[in-house]
Amino acid sequence: MNIKEAIMRLKKKNKTIRDIDQSLVLPKSTVWNAIKKKNHTALLVHRLLQQQIYFVGTLRGNRMSGCQFEDEKSLAKKGRGIC
Repeated sequence: MNIKEAIMRLKKKNKTIRDIDQSLVLPKSTVWNAIKKKNHTALLVHRLLQQQIYFVGTLRGNRMSGCQFEDEKSLAKKGRGIC
């Protein structure tokens, strides 16, 4: 079992972040990132779109597998705020 699976298993048992980091001897930030940050954004976006709720945010290409993005160079030429 990898670290993230162990963290999620303990979270399902309603353990707090502090309890999880102490039991797995990990930094609190590592536990927090595994539970709350980054990986859940794509799922949230998908569920919001299913309910026709739109939002604006920064999208990281490495978080959305299967999506085709323009390369960094062409995006830099266009500037910020342009799709």
